[in-house]
Amino acid sequence: MIARQRLDAWDRQGRKIFTLRDLAKLFHEDSPKTLQGGVNRLRRHGVLECVARGIYHYALSRSPDAYRLERIARAMRRGGIQLRVP
Repeated sequence: MIARQRLDAWDRQGRKIFTLRDLAKLFHEDSPKTLQGGVNRLRRHGVLECVARGIYHYALSRSPDAYRLERIARAMRRGGIQLRVP
């Protein structure tokens, strides 16, 4: 499975949190529609976990991340994502 190999390589470099833009760079050969379909499949199979709109966590990461929440917040800032407060 190519997707797992690429995500594992990024995991070894310390990358566990991804924006949709990061995944588009990782799977550069995919069209936007194909990319979204692939992301949905990876979510359904438990490889990626959606932690916020457009932010994904690599669920099969081999190393624990004590700064997961901070990395999610940084990815949200990079992606321009804003939380809605009721």
